[in-house]
Amino acid sequence: MELKRRNCGIDFRVSILTQRWQQYSITINGHKHENMVSAAVSNMLGDMINALYEMYPEAHDDSRPRIAEYLCQDPSWSNRITAITASISWDNEGEALWWRLTRQLYEEKIILDIELKSDFDDEDKSYHYQVPFFDMCYAVAKAATLVLKQTGVIGYHYLGETDAIDIHHFLYIKYLGVFEKPIPLIPINYNPESKYSSGDRITSLEDEIALLQFEM
Repeated sequence: MELKRRNCGIDFRVSILTQRWQQYSITINGHKHENMVSAAVSNMLGDMINALYEMYPEAHDDSRPRIAEYLCQDPSWSNRITAITASISWDNEGEALWWRLTRQLYEEKIILDIELKSDFDDEDKSYHYQVPFFDMCYAVAKAATLVLKQTGVIGYHYLGETDAIDIHHFLYIKYLGVFEKPIPLIPINYNPESKYSSGDRITSLEDEIALLQFEM
């Protein structure tokens, strides 16, 4: 697996200020949003990573998502998904930045519609952006990688009080951001004497560790 950096057009940065506070800045299409987030009331990186993962249903099984909402062509729980949407908030104990993310498919390209609404602004004011879905995965994974290099996975949870990064979800969106395609699963040759069943698939731990440590 050859890991290469690329330009994604989104600049997302996170700084750990204290055990209780984190600083974020995100620049999309030349517009910058920044403020502090309280780790006591918000799961900043954790919620964003989980939302992006759930908005890529190709990555997981048919279980219902916790953050994202699937908008289907019919009321039955089918694979005919027309859009996927998710809402999260980053709160500083009084004011919040509200995210409304919607994944759409335009001419076979996965696009992410972003609506940002801040309590700091007028009630009717919101910001709208449209970016490639994989670019958002790249920007978020890059910011999370830099944070984890400083804190460690377990350390980040304790510094963030309640926030935690799901490594499975993180590795998946990081792969999506770098390669712009799903993680390949390795089929196992069925052997009656092995513990695996026909059709089982696995991944490479060596590749996953390299991906985890890769600075984007």
